[in-house]
Amino acid sequence: MVDKEDLRVRQNLLMIFMLLFLFAFSYTIFAKDQPQKSVVEDHSNFLTKEQKEAIEKEMNHLPEVFRIIFLPRIDSAIDVKAKELFMEKQLPEDTILILAIVDQRKIQIITGEALQKKGLDDSFFQKEIEQYFVPAVKIGAVDQAFIQLTKGISKDIVASIKEKEKKEKDSPKIPEPPQQVQKDGKRGNINSKYLWTIGLLFIAIFVWFINKTRKKSS
Repeated sequence: MVDKEDLRVRQNLLMIFMLLFLFAFSYTIFAKDQPQKSVVEDHSNFLTKEQKEAIEKEMNHLPEVFRIIFLPRIDSAIDVKAKELFMEKQLPEDTILILAIVDQRKIQIITGEALQKKGLDDSFFQKEIEQYFVPAVKIGAVDQAFIQLTKGISKDIVASIKEKEKKEKDSPKIPEPPQQVQKDGKRGNINSKYLWTIGLLFIAIFVWFINKTRKKSS
């Protein structure tokens, strides 16, 4: 016969473990849904604290997520370095990365493949640099140059995407097979369904264990 005190201890431990699991599970889902914030990484101490905070404040008013990285110098081509940083930092596909090389006075902007396919390519970003960034830099307003650049990109994104969609709509294309469409539509829900299944299975095992131990103690 199972000792009642020992049974109570085991039930309490199992309850604590259950609560910890549900807390971790809820935190994972909650953290996943949190919006990313635009950040400035100044590894060259190029900006003052006030300038850095001013840029981040203005960027976080925009619907897009920006990441600005300042480096003192690089040995590779700037476009190659930008792609390396994008992958190394595992940035989300919709992040817009602005890389500035201080000593070489170079700037490069890239984003993930999803936005590239919608028209936000090298040509688009180069036009944005020339239109919004260069004029402010020429008068020495570096922080304002980055603020105007991010605001300009945010303003022009919609028009660029619409133009790209219009071109694709006007051009003939082969329709995607229905089976593939269905597969792609379900892909995004696999992880969340998998986590919920584990949680429900764990709860079922917990209820079964409690019922079994109660029968033994009676």
